[in-house]
Amino acid sequence: MPIYRFDPQKPGKPEAELFSNIDLSEPFAARIWGLLDILKLTNYKNKKEINDAIFSVLTECLLPAHISLVNIRNHQTPPILPELDRQKDYYDLHNHLWAAYKDRMPLVFKNSKFDVGFIFQKDANFETGLKKLKKDFPILTDDFCRTVAEDRNTWQKDMAMIRNDYIQHKKIESEVAEIFFTLENSEIIFQNIWLAIEQIILNFLVLEFPSSLKIIEIPKSQRDPTMPKKYQIAI
Repeated sequence: MPIYRFDPQKPGKPEAELFSNIDLSEPFAARIWGLLDILKLTNYKNKKEINDAIFSVLTECLLPAHISLVNIRNHQTPPILPELDRQKDYYDLHNHLWAAYKDRMPLVFKNSKFDVGFIFQKDANFETGLKKLKKDFPILTDDFCRTVAEDRNTWQKDMAMIRNDYIQHKKIESEVAEIFFTLENSEIIFQNIWLAIEQIILNFLVLEFPSSLKIIEIPKSQRDPTMPKKYQIAI
């Protein structure tokens, strides 16, 4: 099912317009979209702002990144595109993914104490920030905190290097950077980013989730193939 949206600014009766041909059967789209269903049941007062911020992560960053990823997949078969054309898709992929993770995701938590800006700061600030987050929200699990630290010390460092030190500022040699410009690495970094975003936002939503309800993971074999959301709500 493609993604449609309404434009309330248009005069007359708004009609649904095709926004993207990317199907909601794509796990990343279904699962980020599924976070909006969880948001509706939370006790947050600013649901609209949070909803808009999550929607922005998906529509303005992850969807364009996926388009670049599909293009990269298509590079693998003849006719082979010129080098500049292929390079552009790798650049676009990394730019959109970094924007989703570093720029748009933190806006979901705007005006809350759930500040994850430390993820992108120096080591000392990171350690201090993570401890403060855990202190402010004891409900956050040790697994969550450990995953945030592991992500930062593995793929996030590579992602920041490629995007900031190569694509943006050319501080490193192309031979170093371009080993990451492969289909295999593109698939991995796309999945790493959207899974990290999903888990961080989910943990934020859980903080204000009613105790009378429960978020349950749907087994993979039972997920709707037309929209394979990961979670459902139970009493």
